[in-house]
Amino acid sequence: MTYGKRIESLLQTVGLPGLADIRFATGEDHDGDPVIRIWVFLTDAEDDAFLSSARELRALIGGTARKVAPDRFPHINFCGMTEQVELENEMAVERMFRALEGVAS
Repeated sequence: MTYGKRIESLLQTVGLPGLADIRFATGEDHDGDPVIRIWVFLTDAEDDAFLSSARELRALIGGTARKVAPDRFPHINFCGMTEQVELENEMAVERMFRALEGVAS
């Protein structure tokens, strides 16, 4: 089971206010240290509600991620649902470039 699936499984037992979706990716940061990237998509709401949800979820998700993947530092990013489409488009372009790099080598 992947880190993301294990984190999701543990988080399902807790009520997560304002959470619409969550995505995970493992990799390395700019220094080459192992990380787990976590994109948390919150329901589009007023700024105060968004910030309140983000604060609560950061502690909960960060703590859970450290338990599941103690060898990886969690990088947590919060977005509204309207930003999800933009992120998915960026990820699709990145996958395309990686595939093209594989063809060129």
